[in-house]
Amino acid sequence: GVEPRVLTSLPLTPDLAFDTFDCNEDFSEMVMEVRVDETATLFRMKLETAAGAAASAPEPLLPQGQGGMHPALSPDGRRLAYVSGGAL
Repeated sequence: GVEPRVLTSLPLTPDLAFDTFDCNEDFSEMVMEVRVDETATLFRMKLETAAGAAASAPEPLLPQGQGGMHPALSPDGRRLAYVSGGAL
């Protein structure tokens, strides 16, 4: 089985509201739905699995103003599915 992992620190600023998320199989990467100015969008962040903390600052995955919700990351981290404009 997979061992539980605890994230101890995420570098989010107060103006970003973190919502849903998904991680790849080895928990080295996380994709999250973040609200920016009332618009849901997607950010990616590298994780330091041994320390349970972020290894990089969150970076946007979509162009500014393009919405994205309910991210689902493939186990190997190569593919991402998400909802945008009512479509998958």
